[in-house]
Amino acid sequence: MGQDQEGKTDWVALLFNDAAKNFSDLKSRQWTATSLSIGAIAALGFSQGSSAHPRVATLLMFLIVLCHLVVTSKCERNLSVFRERLKALVKAHLPTSEANIIFKDDPQFESVVVDEGRVSFILYASSPVAFLCALFVLFPSLRFAVLCGCAR
Repeated sequence: MGQDQEGKTDWVALLFNDAAKNFSDLKSRQWTATSLSIGAIAALGFSQGSSAHPRVATLLMFLIVLCHLVVTSKCERNLSVFRERLKALVKAHLPTSEANIIFKDDPQFESVVVDEGRVSFILYASSPVAFLCALFVLFPSLRFAVLCGCAR
């Protein structure tokens, strides 16, 4: 009986370890996508003497933002799956007495995973903000119109 319980514990530990590695990989992908998209927008919008026409640069920057949002959204959906798997692992394999000690007042085991509200907001917002800043550089008249409140 002891070996069976030990084998089950090893299996659960392997699943938990795999989920943690997937979390790390997905978070790395999200930040890489954000960094690359902001870098590309900066290269297109902020470079002096750019050979690209401002409208072409704007279109390319818009496509970069769109791709960034798609990648970040997909990573976020995958992270949601892994969050649910971690909760299921804890619920199914952690003894009730230990679960009650570790997760006081948390019967759904929501605290197994952390709340990433601000981090997710920054990941989603950073590329569109860089896009807007680059537009102000590419189109100085737009910047003046927005600052003066004259844009219609």
